[in-house]
Amino acid sequence: LDISKQVNILTRLADESLDKEPSSSIMYCNKSIELINHEYKDDAPAWLYMLYQIRSLAYQKQNDLDSSIDDALCALEHFCKCNDASNITKQQLLFRITNLYLDNKNYANLIETEKELLPLTKDLYGEKSHEYVSNLTMTGIGLMYNGKYNRAINTFNKLSVLILQIDGEKSINFASNLHNIGRAYMLKGENKSAITYLKEAQSLQLDIEGVIKIRRLLKIKDELLKENKHILSSLINELIEELENYNYNISSVSKISELNKLVKVKNLNIINQLLLIMKEF
Repeated sequence: LDISKQVNILTRLADESLDKEPSSSIMYCNKSIELINHEYKDDAPAWLYMLYQIRSLAYQKQNDLDSSIDDALCALEHFCKCNDASNITKQQLLFRITNLYLDNKNYANLIETEKELLPLTKDLYGEKSHEYVSNLTMTGIGLMYNGKYNRAINTFNKLSVLILQIDGEKSINFASNLHNIGRAYMLKGENKSAITYLKEAQSLQLDIEGVIKIRRLLKIKDELLKENKHILSSLINELIEELENYNYNISSVSKISELNKLVKVKNLNIINQLLLIMKEF
């Protein structure tokens, strides 16, 4: 086989073995990179980008984060040499690298990478986008764990404004950001402010989870009504009312027991869904 066919076969094998046998994936990448470097003298950026990216993912699966980061940086370097390199893929590569830095607790390099990533993300998606919010959140977390608490708090405050505009107050992102502010204040040693934000975050989180559970109950109710299970749907209405009033108690348990008695075999899946929801309370 000529070199290009060998590289194609090895690259395919590396990709196919990535999930179940990362060590084999690394071996195939090594052989392929060696062939390319010998034959093309580093003049095959598309191949090298793909191989370093696959090997980085394989190292990550083995929890070898240092090697994974090194290969992710090599993948980015070779990707930027490709003629058809797109900013969208570059943004995704940079974001993965920041996540690797976070997992590896390399906060200084995370912050430096975000300096390139944030303006690129802003150009691609705008400030009022989930992509930009994710990147800015990563910056805030990096600053917080790098001991730059005031800058982190300022970043999270800016995020509060953006998230309110994008998702509104009753959103997981807003609750998570409040938690990050509280965490930053706690690490800074300002416990009074920390408690205020952490309590607000927890309260909002519980409200959001309650809304999600009620929506799931309503969906189950609709399924029951389609099958003319009016008695069951009536019981679910009572459960929903209790949830909305934060009055879930032993009577709710008895209603679920009654649901189980009334249900027929073909409805067991629906009731199982209901039981899973109620167990979360």
